[in-house]
Amino acid sequence: MSQGKEFIVTESARLLIQIKAGQLCRRGFCPSEREDIEQELWLAVLRQAERFDPLRASLETFLDRVVGRGVILLWRSRNRRKRGSGVTPCSLESQFLVTAEGRKPLGEVISSEDGARRMRTHVPDAMARSEETEAVEHALAQMPEWLREICRRLTTGTVASVARELGVSRHRIRRALAEARPYFEEAGLENS
Repeated sequence: MSQGKEFIVTESARLLIQIKAGQLCRRGFCPSEREDIEQELWLAVLRQAERFDPLRASLETFLDRVVGRGVILLWRSRNRRKRGSGVTPCSLESQFLVTAEGRKPLGEVISSEDGARRMRTHVPDAMARSEETEAVEHALAQMPEWLREICRRLTTGTVASVARELGVSRHRIRRALAEARPYFEEAGLENS
């Protein structure tokens, strides 16, 4: 890190980057990519640090804009890779593989896991997904009704939209999330 950029490495920056990385991991990136995502977002913040002007915005606003832009760039990069980035597609039915049983179309040989590995996307294991759903339901069942309602609404909405729907502040929703965390951790969902 070059001298003069230390001011940008704050607890709020760390928390914002962790939150954004977690959101990306829940919405299309693999959980194993979380550290890489955080590193990319830190690099974006450090590259833009010299552009911070306290007369134009607060440090938190600046960080929010820079990290938000970093998230957008990560999504674009991911979508470009999914589109093939110069790879010529071929039909899995017109290409054949010679096996001990004879010639087979690639479509019969290649599994969805192979395709996900090639495209670097995550294919959720049905059993793991079922166990995770069961753990979430268990955690929700242990919560008070008001907290359960907030958590259920957050599965399809944002902190801001849920706060608007319930007529409370976003801060109250974030506090509720902090209160819900021990229930999820107890159910074995500490990395979710």
